[in-house]
Amino acid sequence: MATSVFRTKAAQRQIFQRYRAGVSWRVIVWWGFWLALFAIGLLLSQWQWQRAQEKKAIQQAEQRAVSLFNPVTQPPALAQVTISGVFEEQHSLWLDNRILAGQVGVALLTPLIDVNGRWWLVDRGFVATAGSRKNPPFPAPGDIDLQVVTAVWQPLENEDVAFVLDDALHNQRIQTLDLKFWPRASEGFAGVLHLQVDSQGLGARQVWWQPMQISVERHLGYSLQWMLLAFLALGFAVAGRKAMTTAARE
Repeated sequence: MATSVFRTKAAQRQIFQRYRAGVSWRVIVWWGFWLALFAIGLLLSQWQWQRAQEKKAIQQAEQRAVSLFNPVTQPPALAQVTISGVFEEQHSLWLDNRILAGQVGVALLTPLIDVNGRWWLVDRGFVATAGSRKNPPFPAPGDIDLQVVTAVWQPLENEDVAFVLDDALHNQRIQTLDLKFWPRASEGFAGVLHLQVDSQGLGARQVWWQPMQISVERHLGYSLQWMLLAFLALGFAVAGRKAMTTAARE
């Protein structure tokens, strides 16, 4: 009898230990999952907050932007630059996969040689293509008279050259702003002038480039949204775990 009771108690202890081990693993998985969501939410909130601060810096740079006429040194970012020169229409290319007001299209990029002989890349505006792979017609070659263009300067750094699977030239189209497609780019500054006004107007083309695609307020809203979702996940974890513990006791 005593041996039988001992065996029964030993079996009960084994069952209890297995139950505790199972509960422990469930607790680890439960908290690991929800705490991971909580951490991800906080990281995304912090990232959006940082983006908002970067956009504030851009706004301040726009307010301090200078106006330059035929500069001989590299303009500061977002400077309004007026250049007089001649377009090299024969070296125009289309910047592919641009979007403006929900329309898909291309932007016309044409080199310009200024009165000092310096090379500039000019973004001459957006043309909607409705997804067609057929290129819009290039502007007809002009005469040798000087053109006067006013544009916003965007310096191009290494991080501005977006990663694409195929960055080769296809059908007079390029996938990202990269000066390697123009052999004379070394005779100018590393950047692009986004046209605002020129002597003939944009015509069928539209200004598409903006220094800020998303406003500061939207970034702050996204930051708050991710923070709330993070704490919601944490609250759900606590409440759900309490409910599971109560159910197990009953």
